[in-house]
Amino acid sequence: MDVKPVSKPVVKEEEDDMLGKAIVINSFVDYPAVQKLHIRTGYPIFERAAVKEKVAKELIIAGGKKGLEKFGDKFIDLSGASREATVANVAKYMNK
Repeated sequence: MDVKPVSKPVVKEEEDDMLGKAIVINSFVDYPAVQKLHIRTGYPIFERAAVKEKVAKELIIAGGKKGLEKFGDKFIDLSGASREATVANVAKYMNK
């Protein structure tokens, strides 16, 4: 009787299950700035206080990047000095 080796099950690495991109806002007041971006792309939006672990490979930040370095590999910081500046940065990003 020939015994064939049993192949090991393919285990997905955690990175494969990771979101490609996500949007992180500082607080709910930043939601209007990224609402159109979310609708157009479908990227989920996370409030900064809710981010406790890595949520995506690339984070689009609206509301300051400080302290988020461990929650993504790549960052696009669209934060501005004011809400109006953040809205303008998001619009420029969407028009690329």
